[in-house]
Amino acid sequence: MGTNFKISGFQGDNRLCENYKVGEIIIFNGNKTFGYILAVQDDFVKILNDQGVISRVRLTEVDKKMPFDRKAYTRDQMGNGLGIDDVVKCVDQSVYKGRKGIIKNICKPCVFLWDPKDFAHSGGIFCESTRYI
Repeated sequence: MGTNFKISGFQGDNRLCENYKVGEIIIFNGNKTFGYILAVQDDFVKILNDQGVISRVRLTEVDKKMPFDRKAYTRDQMGNGLGIDDVVKCVDQSVYKGRKGIIKNICKPCVFLWDPKDFAHSGGIFCESTRYI
């Protein structure tokens, strides 16, 4: 005589993690915070937020995903247009003064840059305000 046990409770929904990819921008914390996805796990994403802090966000806490647009652009402090894959240099007033990076994603007040030589903890990604580029 066999007994079947059914375990109830949340064990992770793999369909949720399939909706997110590394490099996308998500909005979370009640539409107050946004971040660049560094890694996707079963029930959370590792993100770099607009303040430059790496954190883990549960997939259930994500409010929405920003659509990725290769044609997205913003302007630097001099008014020059910047787009995805442009190489930029941070100005002297920046925390990252003198560093160069390739723009990987744009979210109006800031850009997410990639520097392959630095920032090993975030896969080379760092965040900078558009006024410091």
